[in-house]
Amino acid sequence: YTIYRPNDPYKMVIELPAVSTGAFNNKIIPDKAGIAEIVPTQIKSPYFMAKIEVLFQALSMATPEDKDNT
Repeated sequence: YTIYRPNDPYKMVIELPAVSTGAFNNKIIPDKAGIAEIVPTQIKSPYFMAKIEVLFQALSMATPEDKDNT
């Protein structure tokens, strides 16, 4: 996977190569504090991947964490 922050400090993008979004193709508005919306997109070209955009309600320092291969 790849995680990056575009020029928008309220957004984080997660790219998952060779992953399908499956039935999750619509914008998600969570009821959790801190996250405004999650936007999944299926990318087919030039590489097949799932792209997840997370929009935060406030500036955030979210960092990925790997634990036991998950």
